[in-house]
Amino acid sequence: MATMAGNLTGYSNFSAIGVALKMAGSSPVARANSTYASGSIEAASLTYSYNVASSISDPCLVVLVANSGGVNPTGVTYAGVAMTLVEQVSVGTYRCSTWVKPTPTVGANNVVVSFAGATGILSGAGLFKNVDQTAPARTPAIKTNGTTESSYTLSEIIATLNEDLLVGVFTGNSNTGTRTPITQTNRISISSGPLDMDFVFADQAVNATFPIPATPRPPQDQGPPAGPS
Repeated sequence: MATMAGNLTGYSNFSAIGVALKMAGSSPVARANSTYASGSIEAASLTYSYNVASSISDPCLVVLVANSGGVNPTGVTYAGVAMTLVEQVSVGTYRCSTWVKPTPTVGANNVVVSFAGATGILSGAGLFKNVDQTAPARTPAIKTNGTTESSYTLSEIIATLNEDLLVGVFTGNSNTGTRTPITQTNRISISSGPLDMDFVFADQAVNATFPIPATPRPPQDQGPPAGPS
């Protein structure tokens, strides 16, 4: 079981989603490359470019979205093709959601996040490999709270040790809030006004915490994870 947890100061109306990406075959799910992209805007849509490399085994693009304004995205596309919504949660007027697209179009193409009206939007994208192309995401775990809280924890059950990979998004509103760095792999952390968003991932043998770590853990391919103590 993988756990995502965070220590918070000064945050209210926060949400978090953890989703395990399911492996396709005998190789563990892993990040396909070190390239991530993100964008932010106050508008009815957000567009930014992401480059999907060729020759990736069973690729899956993951896009995370955080927004204010009390509305959910009407859709997310990559290269003009609709992505699949895995989960979206809300508390107050603050929302976050997770979207996936197995076998995305190769090359530099646009991620477009759309809403019915203007809202504050944050979004990040990352590419993962060895992901099941039919059912890439397992049942997500979620956490929301509309009042100030000092910490949160959410857990995702993953079937087989070291095979799946946990992807998570945290969003919350605070002009002065902090998320205590512990240990995790965090590729994107962005803010716009009071709205913050973190994009994290971790294999199921480690704990993932928000936000950027003081000392990142070694990449997945540098050795097997530590066994239970």
